[in-house]
Amino acid sequence: MGLWFALLLLFAGAFLRCPPILIHGRVWAEESSVFLIHSWNVPFFTVLLAPQFGYFSIWDNFFAAVAVHGVPLTMVALLFTWSAVLLLLVTGYFIYQAEFLVTRAAKTAGVLALLLTPPCIEPWLNLINSEFYFGIFAAVILLSNASRLRIPRNLGLAVAVLSGPLTTLLAPFFVLRSLVRRRRDEMVQAVVVCVGALLQVGTALTTTTANRIVHFNPLTIGPVLFNKQFVFLFLNRLVAKVIYLVLLNRFHFSTATLLATWFAVIVGVGGLLYLLRRQRTAQLLLLTALWLALLESSLALDGGLNHVGPGGGERYAFTPNVLIELAIVAAAFAITATWRRTTARVLLALAFFSGAVDYLLLPLRTKSAYQGEPWRQQVLRWERDPATPLKPSPTGWPAFHLPSKK
Repeated sequence: MGLWFALLLLFAGAFLRCPPILIHGRVWAEESSVFLIHSWNVPFFTVLLAPQFGYFSIWDNFFAAVAVHGVPLTMVALLFTWSAVLLLLVTGYFIYQAEFLVTRAAKTAGVLALLLTPPCIEPWLNLINSEFYFGIFAAVILLSNASRLRIPRNLGLAVAVLSGPLTTLLAPFFVLRSLVRRRRDEMVQAVVVCVGALLQVGTALTTTTANRIVHFNPLTIGPVLFNKQFVFLFLNRLVAKVIYLVLLNRFHFSTATLLATWFAVIVGVGGLLYLLRRQRTAQLLLLTALWLALLESSLALDGGLNHVGPGGGERYAFTPNVLIELAIVAAAFAITATWRRTTARVLLALAFFSGAVDYLLLPLRTKSAYQGEPWRQQVLRWERDPATPLKPSPTGWPAFHLPSKK
């Protein structure tokens, strides 16, 4: 019952959260321009190997190539959405198989973290944000037994590191693990990740879309981490919004305020590490999450204060927050000391409640902001009149015209 029951719960939760998304599918945001317009008259293998956004993604490119060359245009939205469903279930599979989750209840709770970790609106069931799910299961594999499930784990790592930059950020940890343990299976995984990481770094250095200036300011990272990895995760979106407005309007993000948020982050991390003491894998999972959060805040978000609010670049908080939640799940079902076990379970309940708020918010926002007119209806109208623009989700994203087929 265990694995299949957990995956069934995950799928049912995904469907019930907002059935129209799975029934009609979506073309989400840049999927329209990158995966359709730019690929419309491009050969299959050119689409498959093309870098996008300054990095390479074999997963995204494969489904983009299939969308242009393999299925009717009316089916493209379903293809993109169900590719995300597939990745969600694969991520759930790797979480369930993780050895650091020691009971069926812990494994099931870990799988459900994919549904109940905030923020889980922006990265939800779309192709273009697939890298954040790959980052989750790559981190889980990092802390799993490399000698078990060799083929699925190594294959998963290969696809993950070739499907966005997030897994590349974990390469130093895979190398360190292989040097410490000096076992063949760990070394194989390190080689797989490092080869893919070198490809990603080479892509980033050679593509024009990667030419961006990173305005790095260590001070401004503090409030991002504080509000996204602590307030948003444990106290929900509304409280995170209030905290952001207070920091902005009352304290004006002064230097003292920025330092205070850093102090709060350090205290919070120290408290969690103490709570997780004697749970080595949970501690490592927490530190891995904070490593990704720190680098994403520094590089992807430029450490910008406009990202402190819950809606600012929320997809970048998703992967670290899932990993933090998994660390707490692991501890909540393994700690024997009563007060620490109780504390871990209270934190887990708070995080699940915060995630439930986001879970319920999505269908409330879907009709106006996250769905739009069903894709099939748009395409049927476009087939009658090719001058008709197509509109991706969310509502308000620019409509587009497909070029003539050559």
